Amino acid sequence: MSTIVSIIIFLASIGIFFGYVDPTYQGDKTLSAQLGQYENALSNSKDLLAERDKLIAKQNTFSQSDLSKLQTLLPDSVDSVSLIIELDSIASQFGMRIRNFSATPGDQSGTLGVNTSPLGTLTLTFTTTASFETFVAFLKAIENDLRLIDVSSVTFSSASNNSVYDFTLSINTYWLK
Repeated sequence: MSTIVSIIIFLASIGIFFGYVDPTYQGDKTLSAQLGQYENALSNSKDLLAERDKLIAKQNTFSQSDLSKLQTLLPDSVDSVSLIIELDSIASQFGMRIRNFSATPGDQSGTLGVNTSPLGTLTLTFTTTASFETFVAFLKAIENDLRLIDVSSVTFSSASNNSVYDFTLSINTYWLK
């Protein structure tokens, strides 16, 4: 009889092992792996917070006027109205009037798939009337302006034999997406 009891106890212990102990142990291993992933993510988030704090401290060392200049150079969003006002202000310094504005988003034809560029482009086309010397001075003023502007095309025409021309400019400006 003691042999039968020993066999029953042995079979019961094997059943308990495979029915309860092993699944519980496998679940603990899974939880340990998840715990390691969470600890790794927590460590990464602490590193990112430390890096963010360093960048904020570095940004705080810049003067407010420098940050304003940087915002003017490369704004966070496209603002065609303020660009037009800025260009009109520069033109009025030379006695010029800007007219026939048209603004279109930048050319994306060279991009295959999703455009991951951090910069957006706005193409602005307008017309103005001035003498050649005044127009060159206007272009130099645009060149010296803080706003990042590329002149992509210039066309001109004259209705008579005088020294006043109609100039049509196409410019590109950029912003951070």
